[in-house]
Amino acid sequence: MDGETDVSKMKRIRMQLCLSNMEMRAEFTKNLIEWIKENEHGKYFMLGREDNDGFCECENCKKITDRIGESGLHMDFLNDIARRVEKWRKENAPEREIYIGGIAYECGYGKVDTCFVPPVKLVDGEYVPKDPCVVAEPNVFMFFCAMTQPEHSRSVYHPANKNMLDIMKRWQVVCKHYGAQIYYGTFRRAFEFVDGIYRFKDDIAFYKDNGFKIFYVESPHDKALNKMHVYVLTKLLWDITLDTDQLIEEFCDNYYKVASPYIKKYFRYFM
Repeated sequence: MDGETDVSKMKRIRMQLCLSNMEMRAEFTKNLIEWIKENEHGKYFMLGREDNDGFCECENCKKITDRIGESGLHMDFLNDIARRVEKWRKENAPEREIYIGGIAYECGYGKVDTCFVPPVKLVDGEYVPKDPCVVAEPNVFMFFCAMTQPEHSRSVYHPANKNMLDIMKRWQVVCKHYGAQIYYGTFRRAFEFVDGIYRFKDDIAFYKDNGFKIFYVESPHDKALNKMHVYVLTKLLWDITLDTDQLIEEFCDNYYKVASPYIKKYFRYFM
């Protein structure tokens, strides 16, 4: 980050786990299994990371990331944890279906590579995994989380989002199961309440067709007409054949009652 001191940078780095530390992995797995046992109906368990672009820079981690990148080490860590959890599941809860998730996080602090760019390389015109250890186990999913790169108000298929589609396609080289966090309420448009309302249908279709299992929307609660935003998205998630404009009309008429004509006029003006 611009103007960042060495001290603040070090704090961000130290906030992240040392993913190459085997003692940490064993303790992490033990705690995760307890959490899985407590949440007996849970299916997807997202391991996540601290909300910054720091990454452990110990000698061992650096040796690995120099070879396969930070997302590569992240995948190696996920796969190891997933194998340990799968061993426990087969022995103790064979009736359960459990997925372990990591996060492909472009957190907007300026360091795009942190676990966001997939661990693949170009060979003879095709993308291939950088190493066998980065290919996801069958019970691993990647939570795709892009904050600042996409044009959130436009369709996922819009030319402005070509780079995002390319990154997603490269991730598919190493992983088959995904989740997505969508910032329709992106911070750079804090006062625009309608981000993405006409891209919902494209997004839902895209994620459904590309192995996405979890769809999470971040939309600031204090945005005007946020309830309409939530209503339209939720209805389309249940039935993608519904018409967006009709849902907007329906919501306004039922929620705002006699004020509906004025709200709709305000909405259309804003659009």
